[in-house]
Amino acid sequence: MKAASTELRFEVGDRVSCKVGPWMVGTVVKLGYMEEFFDQNGKLQIITAPYQIRLDNGQYIMAPEDKDYCIMESNIPHMCANCGKSGDNLKYCSACKVVKYCGAECQRSNRKLHKEECKQRVLYLHDVNLFKDPPQKDDCPICFQPIPIDQQDTIYQACCGKQVSYVLFCFCLIT
Repeated sequence: MKAASTELRFEVGDRVSCKVGPWMVGTVVKLGYMEEFFDQNGKLQIITAPYQIRLDNGQYIMAPEDKDYCIMESNIPHMCANCGKSGDNLKYCSACKVVKYCGAECQRSNRKLHKEECKQRVLYLHDVNLFKDPPQKDDCPICFQPIPIDQQDTIYQACCGKQVSYVLFCFCLIT
């Protein structure tokens, strides 16, 4: 989730290098990362960061700032999550779209290790899709005029599953 006040430089799936002691390469998996935990005194602590990154070694980190001294674009290609080979013919995991594999055999071999991570990512993607802004209303499929904003001026057409302008629909039937 992008913050309204600042534009982030990277998107989910981008390859980046992160400063974690030495520079390490990984893939952006989440924008607007937030983690809640209780400290030793039982007080709720909240950590926010612009990015969560999955490093090539499988470890997850966060980039505390969107600055070149913390995170920058990487030209190192993706690697197979199982065998470590790199190349242009790697394919994303079809469920989570985070890790890549060189083939079905590597994907099957890595399934036990990747299963929980994959489930968490799929749940996150489901929530993102579920709570995204609704699509804009279409024009009336009969007369192609804009659908009125007031729901009382529309009727639901069970045959096609669309909202139709009631006022314009009646006008179309008269002419």
